[in-house]
Amino acid sequence: MKKLSTLLVATVLSGAIVIMPAFAKDSATPAKADAGQKSSPMSDSNKQEYKSMLQEAFAMMGHVGIANIALLYNITDEATDNVQKALTIARKLEGQTTQLNADLIKLGKLKYHSASGDTHDYWLPMSDDTFVVSALDSEYLKSKQPKAAEVDAQVVNTKVVLDVKQVRDSLEKAASAISAKNYDDAQVALFNAEQSTFSVETIGDLPLVTARDNLALAKELAKSKDYDGASFALNHARDALKEYQKTAEKDKAAQVAKLQTEISALQTEVAKGKPSVGADIENRISGWMHKIEGLWAKKS
Repeated sequence: MKKLSTLLVATVLSGAIVIMPAFAKDSATPAKADAGQKSSPMSDSNKQEYKSMLQEAFAMMGHVGIANIALLYNITDEATDNVQKALTIARKLEGQTTQLNADLIKLGKLKYHSASGDTHDYWLPMSDDTFVVSALDSEYLKSKQPKAAEVDAQVVNTKVVLDVKQVRDSLEKAASAISAKNYDDAQVALFNAEQSTFSVETIGDLPLVTARDNLALAKELAKSKDYDGASFALNHARDALKEYQKTAEKDKAAQVAKLQTEISALQTEVAKGKPSVGADIENRISGWMHKIEGLWAKKS
């Protein structure tokens, strides 16, 4: 059986706290003290320890997301592997803390509709412009269809409240269900792990940041041969650029209009299944990201 070749490696999430320092900041905080207790400032060593735990937690949730998408494509060996990796991290974290909190974490959210009309979201944590995305083998995708159709992909900001025991319990259930070949039950358990962790979802209020975030997601999805998902993310990038254009100076508005035209042209090529699109799509998207960075740098 062909497998998912995951991009989740140790270095991918090594900077999970600071995601895009040039554009936006996010923060991480320890679990709140009990009512009536005064919280004391964290020492530098405690801050570093907490940051390390968060990095491991995001790696864990990345494995959960990959396992969920693998089950969507009936790639059970990859799902098994990632659930076990997530479970190993969860058990380690449970010996260190009960809860981990973080604000304004960027996630790639892939939305799928099943034949029965159900909608499910699949979460891909982001770090340093790299989303935890699975590189699906294109030949495999030609031979099998997922259980649901992909209908959207975009970047969202979420508050993370991770109850370590609850996530570990969900992963134990998922592992048991996979072992028993009850894959639907396994997905329910994985969804529970995600939905209990990511909350208070918002879209970025800075259009240039939103545009660049979605271009980063589109790039990663294109790298994984998920061109439909990449096109959805490009839609959100174009929408953000249109919003920015409304109040931009004349010369910047003209640059943004050109970017929108170039993005639309790429989407047309993708829709037509142009053979050459895979060869340069990542470079083209990277170029647009740099142009947006230039617009931001010139902001008065």
